[in-house]
Amino acid sequence: MSGDSRLAVRSWFSIGWSTYKGNPWPLIGGNVILAASGLLLLLLFGSVGTFVYLYVILPPLLVGIYSLCLKLVRRQDVKFSEVFAGFRHFGKAWITFFLFGLIVVVGLVL
Repeated sequence: MSGDSRLAVRSWFSIGWSTYKGNPWPLIGGNVILAASGLLLLLLFGSVGTFVYLYVILPPLLVGIYSLCLKLVRRQDVKFSEVFAGFRHFGKAWITFFLFGLIVVVGLVL
């Protein structure tokens, strides 16, 4: 591995900010969909809607938004439909989400 291996938080923020300034609408739209879908399900179906959102809709949506962000940072062309890309790999998205949550809970307990 070449170059400086230290964490350069300042460069992370500058890269993130320049990426956002270059493509704000896919990022804003993805986050609006994320928030609006959770709020809509909560208002329409109460706790059942919240359960469906947290365990069915949220994992693939987050995978799609993370994929969109990664492509933007890599300066690749993105389409807004990338937000929904996680639904093509629902099983993998859900397992990844579950394992990540499990790791966080175990880390908090330890």
